[in-house]
Amino acid sequence: AAAAVGVAAGLWRCGGSAWSATPRIGGALPAQARAPGGLRRRPVLRVGPGQEADSIDGGLGEDLREDLEEEEAFDADGGLEALEEEPRFTDLPLSEGTQRAIAEGFGYEAMTDVQAQALPLILGGADAIIKARTGTGKTLAFLIPIAEKLRYRESKVGGGIGAVVVTPTRELALQIAEEARTLLAPQGLGVQSVFGGSDIRRERRALTSQPCDVLVSTPGRLQEHMDDDPEFWDRLQRMHVLVLDEADQLMGKGPWKTPMFKSREPILTKFGRLLEELPPPEDRQGLLLSATFPEEVSKVAEMALKEDHLDVDVVGDGEAPTPDRIVQTYAKIPTESMLGALWAAVHAELERGGKVMVFFPNVKLCQYHAVLFRLAGTEVTEMHPKKTPAQRIKNWQSFREASTGVFFTSDVSARGVDYPNVTTVIQVGAPASRDMYVHRIGRTGRGSSWGRSLLLMYEFEEYFLGEVADLPLEQVGHAGILANSTAPCPSGDVLAEVPRYVVSMAYSAWLGHYNVRRRFSKASAEELAREGALFARSIDALGPDGAPPAVLRKFAARMGLTEIPGMRVTSSYSRG
Repeated sequence: AAAAVGVAAGLWRCGGSAWSATPRIGGALPAQARAPGGLRRRPVLRVGPGQEADSIDGGLGEDLREDLEEEEAFDADGGLEALEEEPRFTDLPLSEGTQRAIAEGFGYEAMTDVQAQALPLILGGADAIIKARTGTGKTLAFLIPIAEKLRYRESKVGGGIGAVVVTPTRELALQIAEEARTLLAPQGLGVQSVFGGSDIRRERRALTSQPCDVLVSTPGRLQEHMDDDPEFWDRLQRMHVLVLDEADQLMGKGPWKTPMFKSREPILTKFGRLLEELPPPEDRQGLLLSATFPEEVSKVAEMALKEDHLDVDVVGDGEAPTPDRIVQTYAKIPTESMLGALWAAVHAELERGGKVMVFFPNVKLCQYHAVLFRLAGTEVTEMHPKKTPAQRIKNWQSFREASTGVFFTSDVSARGVDYPNVTTVIQVGAPASRDMYVHRIGRTGRGSSWGRSLLLMYEFEEYFLGEVADLPLEQVGHAGILANSTAPCPSGDVLAEVPRYVVSMAYSAWLGHYNVRRRFSKASAEELAREGALFARSIDALGPDGAPPAVLRKFAARMGLTEIPGMRVTSSYSRG
């Protein structure tokens, strides 16, 4: 933690305030810190008798550096045993085709921790629970065993489906399928993905006209295909591997629900029925991956895996909750100044050629800011549940492939999906929980890259700092954020161009979100209304009489705001 704070203090200075980027974070690590495969090479220092760990400085003295570079080993009395190389894929008994796909398709040589721990155990066919966070290389940890198990099969149209990967979202399904094709296509194996929101008839045509050795699917769409197509169900009975990825999200513990779980039937019951229609655990290998293990996930593991399954824990109670390569900062912003702070923070990153993700508390606030930024001449990519499946896929692919840009999103992007080379994560308002804060900032600083995070919190949200007191956040100044960009904030003329119904809905969404959060901020209804009026002023939402927009009567009643002076209510909105 101290090291991370030190990095923050040294890298984010601008005119006496933090938040400049010299040297820039987010680019390549120094050459000596990287392994040939593009991953960090971490010297393992063993402390000998009588030697304090703190006496080995972070930079390593010149004598130690020379010894490490020469990979000379001291004996136990010397205190330093050796520089240990990270495990490499070539250390594993993989086929030539798989080794070539890893080296040429992905450019990897060194394994990540989860790969090094899991692969030697599960390549032999054992079932396993793998506790790992996103961004740790866990996708390859289950795709490589699939590649090895299926490499001798004859890939043909209408043949058995050798492996099924069940994942919670369409974006994650597409991402996994893309990696699977990179690994498996050179070996002549076919990969297909199916998910809710896409044309199911087109999916059926693809499944019957093209080889499908590996299927990546959301649970609801998998159930739909099984219910509607007996031939598809029969092909699944020849499965060799079943993978349940992001199992906690599959159980509805994430920020969204899966399309499968729309009825009132218990989520566990539905998932149990899906598993009953697939080959039993004794007839195939089962892998379950999850960052957390609520009770529902443990019960699914009992249904999906053999009793003698292995446990691979790469999270561990002692592991730092956030990577030390993410420089974490926060700023307390007056309510009426949040828009200006966000504008400056985003454009400071763009002026550095960065790639920034911005998280908003809810969909309507995300939509409002996207409209405003575009009207002000800044192109942004949007991602939230109100986008159609086709739009979400298009935007997901666009931002993944971009080298720079701005991505406005709700918490639908907080977990699972990987957007490469994100340099900065900005959060507008305190997140709903400490876990969500960790998930959000995990979109940057992935692999061996450095990243930044900036939490723009309202002054009345100071309570949230207690939830992240163990994390290395450093406060930065509001004035420093504003001074760090030369881009002028949108003027009143631009603010006035935003459709009035969009403005009104943003105001209502802001009130609704912070009304729910009042139990944490301890704000009264009157205080909420006052802060809401300041927010309304900041987005040019005040009427000629100086009052905020009207909110729906039933909405105001639910929040207990109908009798608050200055609050206006209406029975319906007009689009204008």
